[in-house]
Amino acid sequence: MTGAVRALENRGFKPANIVGVGINGGSVAINEFKKPTPTGFYGTILLEAKVHGYETAKMMYEWIANGKEPALDTRTAGTLLTRDNYVKVLTDSGLADALK
Repeated sequence: MTGAVRALENRGFKPANIVGVGINGGSVAINEFKKPTPTGFYGTILLEAKVHGYETAKMMYEWIANGKEPALDTRTAGTLLTRDNYVKVLTDSGLADALK
């Protein structure tokens, strides 16, 4: 996602006119949020890895063991991290080490 944001910025788009949102941006997103001046990178969706993994394993088990094919479109919930909330959300989620 940051590549798209940088490309838009390099074409003259102002950060206030860009809304870049990624998925599980990790350190890339954190580095964007730590910059003193906001960029066009607005946020990233923090997935709950344990829930995501559990649901996937459960669906695969049902498919293999019982022939119950999973839905073709399966979505996973997440939390939007932004410059304003990333420290609190990561800390509350037990992921404060990612802030180092």
